[in-house]
Amino acid sequence: MSIYLGPNQPNETNSEIILGATYDKTKIEGSLFTVEMVDPFDSSLTEDSTNYVNVTSVEADIAGKHAEQTYGSGSISEGLPYLLDTGNSHWYMPPSVYNIVAPALGIMNTTEMVNFVYPVDCKYKDPKNAPGHLTVRFGHAGKIEVPLHELVTSFGNGTCNAAITSGSAVSANFGDPFLRNGYFIFDQEAFTVTMGQAKHTAERDIVSYPSGGFKVAEDA
Repeated sequence: MSIYLGPNQPNETNSEIILGATYDKTKIEGSLFTVEMVDPFDSSLTEDSTNYVNVTSVEADIAGKHAEQTYGSGSISEGLPYLLDTGNSHWYMPPSVYNIVAPALGIMNTTEMVNFVYPVDCKYKDPKNAPGHLTVRFGHAGKIEVPLHELVTSFGNGTCNAAITSGSAVSANFGDPFLRNGYFIFDQEAFTVTMGQAKHTAERDIVSYPSGGFKVAEDA
């Protein structure tokens, strides 16, 4: 199964879920990479579910400022399991990254948060007013970039919000903008997830998986 959500826009119509051993190669910018799912039979890590992967770090490059923080113990080979699920995309943002992202979106007062959501000026939905990006890394396997303006959700009525929080004790919805900027292929037999940077386009070209399926690259 493969999933493409499309950009965070109220009237997005090109989202797609493809069942079976095919994917839409026009929706991918650059190369694909494959990672193993975290053990779906380990209830302490994955609640006995598939589609968890280890996210190792997040970094921000915004307005000349840079921050990077790892999840877990800090080793590039480790991380924390996060569920790649469109219905449960709650990830927290590491504090050092949050401290750059929040002011870049005009968030200065944490008391303004309501239900883990900050109201923000809709001007930050425009890339010109929110330059920069975040990078989500999966060890040495690969990365997905998330433009800063994609953290802002517009409701089409002149109001916008950004569902980001700092620290592991509070849920946030950073997982949603991440998912919208990637293309994901789930192999439930091999327990792998293949992903790449999403290319937002209305074009379609459905192709079969490579012979033998997608393989996890061995570390050099």
